[in-house]
Amino acid sequence: MSKPINGAVCAIEKITRRQPEFLAGHKKELLTFLAAEAVIELKWHLAQLLSRLSWEPNELTVIWDTLMAWAEDKKESKIVRANSIQALFDLSGRTIDRREELEALLDQVQAENVPSLNARIRKLRKTG
Repeated sequence: MSKPINGAVCAIEKITRRQPEFLAGHKKELLTFLAAEAVIELKWHLAQLLSRLSWEPNELTVIWDTLMAWAEDKKESKIVRANSIQALFDLSGRTIDRREELEALLDQVQAENVPSLNARIRKLRKTG
């Protein structure tokens, strides 16, 4: 990803932490990026952005499945995996029926014994 694009996505992520409504008009684009073969930097920001919006059930299923795949993929960067786990946790409040699936994922990833991922999982389990 080029530096200007990465910088723009980073700025969008930072701005929408406090004002997620700025993303509302861009749901279609976010889903398009999600479906594309994205580079690492875009993936980690997408994971953060996707959990900030309300989604239709069919959209949420696509998002959930993609984030699960990123979180499970041992070849994926640790930042993408950690942000995907965080986004799944955030989304799980809206998809109670998938909470068991999230818990299984957390157990699976924790068993890999990757310090950064285990730290995120411990933090989530404390707050959850």
